[in-house]
Amino acid sequence: MIPILPDTAWREFRGASKNKGLNLTVHQALIADANGQEHKCYVKAAPQGNAMPFTEAIAWLVAESLELPRPRFAAVLLLPVHRLRSHMKLDQHWIAYTHTLAFCSSTVEGKHIHGRWQWLAHLKKTKAFRHQDVPRIAAFDAWVENRDRHSGNFLRTREGNYVPIDNEFILYTLVWAANITVGHQSLQAEAQGILQAAGYSKFEISMVLASKLHEAALNKVAPALQHFIATMHADPAQGVAAANWHPKVPSSASAPGLAGERTRAHRMSNIFLSTGNDPFSHLRTHLAAVPKSAFEGVWATIELQPDPFARQRFTIGVAVADLRGSFAFRLLSDLSKFECLYGRDDVTTLHALIESAEHALSRAQRENLALKDVQFEADALLLGDLWPTAGATLDAVIHRLYMDVIPLLPREERKTRDFSTLDNGAVRRLVDDELKRIAGLDFERIAVTPQRAMMDKLTRESHWLEFNLEPPGKAGNVISAVYKTPDRIELNFLRASRDLATYARLRELTEQLAVFVMTPTADSMPASDFDRVENILGEQSWNLEQQGFLVSSHDSALPLAQDIWDWAVLTT
Repeated sequence: MIPILPDTAWREFRGASKNKGLNLTVHQALIADANGQEHKCYVKAAPQGNAMPFTEAIAWLVAESLELPRPRFAAVLLLPVHRLRSHMKLDQHWIAYTHTLAFCSSTVEGKHIHGRWQWLAHLKKTKAFRHQDVPRIAAFDAWVENRDRHSGNFLRTREGNYVPIDNEFILYTLVWAANITVGHQSLQAEAQGILQAAGYSKFEISMVLASKLHEAALNKVAPALQHFIATMHADPAQGVAAANWHPKVPSSASAPGLAGERTRAHRMSNIFLSTGNDPFSHLRTHLAAVPKSAFEGVWATIELQPDPFARQRFTIGVAVADLRGSFAFRLLSDLSKFECLYGRDDVTTLHALIESAEHALSRAQRENLALKDVQFEADALLLGDLWPTAGATLDAVIHRLYMDVIPLLPREERKTRDFSTLDNGAVRRLVDDELKRIAGLDFERIAVTPQRAMMDKLTRESHWLEFNLEPPGKAGNVISAVYKTPDRIELNFLRASRDLATYARLRELTEQLAVFVMTPTADSMPASDFDRVENILGEQSWNLEQQGFLVSSHDSALPLAQDIWDWAVLTT
């Protein structure tokens, strides 16, 4: 489901986007969800009544149901325009707004496929259009009637996958045609111009195969679509009627689907606004309850300009102040990467400058000066602009900013910054995808809904158990160890073994219980952290094996899925 977030979810401005397109409000920000988890997002605001947040959200929901590559997090946000204006220059059209709706989605670690030279751009495009993701995106665009898709609005990730972005002009006939004219651009048309005849035929066949998944995806996403449409509509009665509209599944990959039944365009600029003084009063009862930040304050970068005759600056630290004025800071200590730029002798001078910055900041702390009043003794040191921030604690905010905004972190520190944890749910989805390919229809005989309540017939006690594998006569659990903290890994092991042992006792199972563990890769974190994780994995695995459990651990989903299939040993 797409959450609708209040303005308090907009925690921290992180800079204007370099690729704004036609929307000059696009920026990066830190967005908090209903669980208080923070997401680095691209945020795109819409003039009041504009349908963009509506169509972008629907596109994300449909892409999720199709399991297309997409940003992990998305939300509609009640954006505080007055706060955004303090960071970005907005034209006169935004002066009248205190709030407007925006669409935000988590950042995708990827790059556009454009090349500096024409031959390189053609080579990248040809490679992209031969990848399985691109015809899937093309079939998706035909289904949702996206009029504005080209090779400039999808990204290639580090893993080599392609993620569509900027889905604003979906449902074109239904939503946009009465208000705006958009030239029709499509990946299918681009593929015809880029690929040779055989390659294009293969592209079309892949589109058709991808379209076979649309009906099942529509059935899966229909409840979420209906709820979202009814929520966004200012008139509750009309919102329910609109939500009960059942879109059509196209008969071919290139035929419009979701907008196909309604050929007459509708003016939709008024359906997202309530009448009266508050245009968003109909949404306020549906806003997610985002936990208030325990810490609020301001932050600034600490900049170093080594050469007074050159404009090049480096961010060497961050400082964060609370609302009372007291502040803390963190400076870069390892300057090994500067040696590549300036040589070892000059790095000695840079060390002296950073020490000078530390002395100035420490003196300001002792004298209870505000962060904005800090004065450095060297002209090469500068304090950046003060920007609002929020988070769990001052220390947590400093750590996050330090890892995010300093580009010349040493390799080991950068590994820590780039490490992405995966919870049990995320790992299970990855393994399930592989297990479906291996097991086919038998997947349903192996995988089950992870959570269930069971009654102990002897004690009459109720047990809430969580495990996701239950082939006939067996029970197993897929868990994650993709964490930097050994405590979280140990907790996952203990919970998995406890729940499986309880289930086996209640059902009097005699067959083997199993735990399948996704582990981090060796190159995903510093060696010292990986050693600690390996030690915990070895200790916990040995303990479970002594209790009679089968334990399988791999750092990727495919071998885990294969081990599950071998363990299940289904018989017809």
